[in-house]
Amino acid sequence: MGTFANGESGSSVRTKINAAIEKTEGTSAISTIDVDGGAIDGVTIGTNSAVTDLRVDNIKVDGNTISSTDTNGNVTIDPNGTGITAITGPVKPTTYRETVGTESSGTLDLSTGNVFSHAPSTNVTYVFSNPPSSGTAFGFTLKVSPSATITQTWPASVDWAGGSAPTATASGETDIFTFYTQDGGTTYYGFQSGNAMA
Repeated sequence: MGTFANGESGSSVRTKINAAIEKTEGTSAISTIDVDGGAIDGVTIGTNSAVTDLRVDNIKVDGNTISSTDTNGNVTIDPNGTGITAITGPVKPTTYRETVGTESSGTLDLSTGNVFSHAPSTNVTYVFSNPPSSGTAFGFTLKVSPSATITQTWPASVDWAGGSAPTATASGETDIFTFYTQDGGTTYYGFQSGNAMA
């Protein structure tokens, strides 16, 4: 095992790290791990029991702190170690941008996004493919703008508000539909959220 920049041998560093990690099997936490100018190998985590709770308060690379945890458990991440905080505390996005998915001849691939647009010129039978597995909630929006008078056939798995599907979207109009499932697509709850928008 090599020598670190501060002159300390690798085996000595390994001994200290082992001791620090093993402390996490009790009530103490590792306060700082600082690796600078060397490689660590052969590190083991005890021999008698597994670590069940590991909290690292500070992580440093080349002396720059890239992650720290305060007494309230809020994590500050600075990937460049330059003092610019990338993430602090709970994640609260200021904008939310949804992904436009792929539609092909009325088939909506739900694995590609959650917003779809369709401009049919003939009758269309909609298919919802690749929903998330059961236990994962998923909602999506479909904008329909026909260029001709059409009929719309929806999957039998759609449970419409009021018990029946809306009237087909008229030529030249735009209707907005929203759908929601949490059982892998066994049932979609469907709503016409916009009628004759244009």
